Amino acid sequence: MKNFDEDVIIRRLSQSDTSALAQLFDEYQNAFINWVVRDFSVSREQARDIYSDSILDFYDNVTKGKYQKHKGISLKTYIFDIGKYKLLNLNKKQEVHKAKQNDIIQRTEEGAIINPENSQHIDEQAEIVKQMLNMLCDQCREILRLFYYHNATMQTIADKLGFANTDVAKTEKYQCLQELKELVKKRYQKSDFF
Repeated sequence: MKNFDEDVIIRRLSQSDTSALAQLFDEYQNAFINWVVRDFSVSREQARDIYSDSILDFYDNVTKGKYQKHKGISLKTYIFDIGKYKLLNLNKKQEVHKAKQNDIIQRTEEGAIINPENSQHIDEQAEIVKQMLNMLCDQCREILRLFYYHNATMQTIADKLGFANTDVAKTEKYQCLQELKELVKKRYQKSDFF
């Protein structure tokens, strides 16, 4: 961008000049997005959101008198550092989120789900699984309840639910478990546990 003077931009921002904010936003946007997409493996949309948040944080710092220019550190470096810390925090949250999600899925697969009907202490994971079970169709809910909560054999499940044989019961159980996993994944993607 022509005539981009950092000191002038900072002075204008401190006076709440929104046109200076727009000019600053445009100045580094493409470089920031390209850097973040390349080095942090995030989508362009996520990079754009992080950039917007970084610019707004910088603007808040300037208007509240918290920003002080440091010799040898450009405005671009300062804004990119804000974005980098936002990305690192996002990555930490995503790792915790993924670990929780994987733990629930693993517990579901291993049949180590706490029985919410009988347990005196329902932990967070068991409560999530209970909620997700209630979202399944009646047949899937019954198959998983019989298998995991009542330790029923595949033959018992086949007989009780009228399946032709144990192979059909196993296939149905597998499909229901897959559906439950997907519900858990969707729940974690839409929920904020942090």
